[in-house]
Amino acid sequence: MKKGFPAAAAKLIYAFFAVCFLAVTVKGVAGSYYGYAPLALALLVLCFTGILFLAAVLFRKLGDRLGKVRIVIAIGFPAVLFGIQLVFASMLRYTPVFDVGAVFGGAAEWAETGTFESYYDYFYSFFNNFGGLVFFRAVFGAARALGISDHFMAACAANGLLSAVTVYLTGSCANKLFGLRGMLTAYFMALISLPFLFIAPAFYTDALTMICPIAILRIYLEIRAREKLWQRLLLFALMGIVCALGYEIKATVLIMLIAVVIEALLRGEWKNALMMAGISAAAVFLGAIMISSVVYSHIDRERAEREATPLTHWIMMGLDGVGMYNGTDYDYTRSFEDPEARREAIKERITERVRARGVNGMLSLWLIKADICFNDGTYGLSDCLACPHEEENALHSFLLNEGEYNMAYRHVTTGVLLALYLLAVASCAIDLFRRESPTLPLLAPRLALFGLLLFLMMWEARWRYFSNYIPVIFICALTGLFGAADLVGKKAQK
Repeated sequence: MKKGFPAAAAKLIYAFFAVCFLAVTVKGVAGSYYGYAPLALALLVLCFTGILFLAAVLFRKLGDRLGKVRIVIAIGFPAVLFGIQLVFASMLRYTPVFDVGAVFGGAAEWAETGTFESYYDYFYSFFNNFGGLVFFRAVFGAARALGISDHFMAACAANGLLSAVTVYLTGSCANKLFGLRGMLTAYFMALISLPFLFIAPAFYTDALTMICPIAILRIYLEIRAREKLWQRLLLFALMGIVCALGYEIKATVLIMLIAVVIEALLRGEWKNALMMAGISAAAVFLGAIMISSVVYSHIDRERAEREATPLTHWIMMGLDGVGMYNGTDYDYTRSFEDPEARREAIKERITERVRARGVNGMLSLWLIKADICFNDGTYGLSDCLACPHEEENALHSFLLNEGEYNMAYRHVTTGVLLALYLLAVASCAIDLFRRESPTLPLLAPRLALFGLLLFLMMWEARWRYFSNYIPVIFICALTGLFGAADLVGKKAQK
């Protein structure tokens, strides 16, 4: 790692990341909000860490032999995963309600009748879901053009396809960074991360945008590898499109953009940093204008601006109790008719809650919120899958929070997740204490996760809000896994 400011800044980030995610992991095992059995979960974490280490060693040996069928594996695994997801989706059919119901139902009505009038009241209050509405309107319109009238399965197919491409991009990033062994291990991580099998019917903002952060990272890696200006310009434009589409559905996508821009700056790649930031910002701005113009052609702009829920509302709610959803804060926000009075009242309540907690209280709250936001290995899919559905089947007993075997399923999936955290922490420890190397280690994935952690500590706590960064967690874990495996290999050779 080069001496000077870049190295110092990177090591500082690695240190903060390692401390924070080690604390999250320990909290998940020792005394989680989710009520895990500490000994059982600790054994599962150690077990999956060992399994992943053995897989890395095995795939390192198999890498040369499987090189000829690289493309078959690269495309075949996501394709098979997509097929499995659709099979399970048909078994998990439900009727969307609440936010999912508004986005899904509004888009379905819009595709059928040309308007989403039944859902106008919802979208007057929640402008943040405009992007999801327009996305599914396009999906359902395309499905109807193909003669498909089953909106539920159309939504599952769209989300399942996005998920499969996400896995492909994760494997592609891993291949770019670590070779074929990286891609194989990334696919293995997806295979043992069981929610990937059932994510297609969880077609809400978190799953829909899972493709975006890893796509931004993949494009960034390609930008760094290209020397011709016209190639990099195309990649800058592609990154901007991904940022614009992702932002309109879930704004946390932009944390990855910020991370790659910061890494480029630390590497001294000023032109790349400025082009990525500038073009992406312009694309996000234009995308917001286009989405708004489409939606406001149906609903009244003045009423929407008057009734919109301020973004600070979710910050306020994140300071009450353990920082989770509560209806009282919604009643408070909606008790003000004047938008300016509403915003000022929310700011005052935020200030009051911070003062009442004090420094120690805020630190305690952040640890609880970090546990809630990052220690659910089920990715919070039950939020969607538990909507009103047909009679129970074996899958429901595992996947739904009230299911008979849900706690066993939750332990296994969280065991995998915490094993990935441990490996990600290991990646930071290795880069912190390794001897000087001529290049700056990959910073963006770890910086992005650290940024997501900081954001969610300010926001309303929810178990599924981190899930669109699961592929980035894979990359961080791979960095630690191969770093540790290489160190063991070098010591064994000595």
